[in-house]
Amino acid sequence: YRAPELLLGSTSYGKEVDQWAIGCIMGELVDGQPLFPGESDIDQLYIIQRLLGPLTQDQMDMFLRNPRFVGLKFPDMSRPEHVELKYKGKLTGHALSFMKALLQMDPADRMSGTDCLNHPYFEGIEDPSPLRINNAHLAGVTSSRVSTPSSEAQREKSKSDKKSSHRVSKATSGASHSHNTSSHPGSGGGKEEEEERERQRRDQRRRENEARLLRERHEEDERDRDRERERERQRQQALAEIEREAARARALRAERQRELERKAQEERERHNLESGGS
Repeated sequence: YRAPELLLGSTSYGKEVDQWAIGCIMGELVDGQPLFPGESDIDQLYIIQRLLGPLTQDQMDMFLRNPRFVGLKFPDMSRPEHVELKYKGKLTGHALSFMKALLQMDPADRMSGTDCLNHPYFEGIEDPSPLRINNAHLAGVTSSRVSTPSSEAQREKSKSDKKSSHRVSKATSGASHSHNTSSHPGSGGGKEEEEERERQRRDQRRRENEARLLRERHEEDERDRDRERERERQRQQALAEIEREAARARALRAERQRELERKAQEERERHNLESGGS
């Protein structure tokens, strides 16, 4: 979860490194995979640039000044994969915008804590305001609890009328149902058969949808594996190139050291000759 400036050895950094870490954690929560799974600092810097693009000029200057990276150089990073493609279909537009704003290569371009809280990603999930009691509503509730003998009698009469009406309605409905059943003895069976056929059709559609979704999920998983294999191949290729550059740099330093030693030996021999002649 370390930001590029930390990987490059910067000793002057601020809260921006925490914003970067939040973006990394967010990515890992989406698919369960570390966003930048580098095996070393140089490897992690390569993986970061592979997704987000090249380092800033200031960061590249830090890279060139760091003795740990002497003789190393990165391949062309001008065509990154982009966060949008990596999480396409897995994050909403606001979520992608939020993550990208946290994973800016330049610390000065990353969102502050206040900017994060005001981002549209958090719309609709803010902490609710303290509950406020509506005076008019409270007055209405209070008044409804105050009852008089006349109002109680009216309520009881209303309940009695409703019960009587309900009983009459049930009796009428039962008689009508009985009449319909006797007039059409075969209608009940036909309706049940139609409902059974509809249920079977729904089950068939559900099974077809589940099979289709499962097939699409398998195809997407296979595409993800292909993309991951290609990324791993490119990563190994880049690491091999970095190692070759480091080997060439080491060979060049060894050659320079041998040249210095040869010149020093020649200088000593010349000095000995001059001393012997005198």
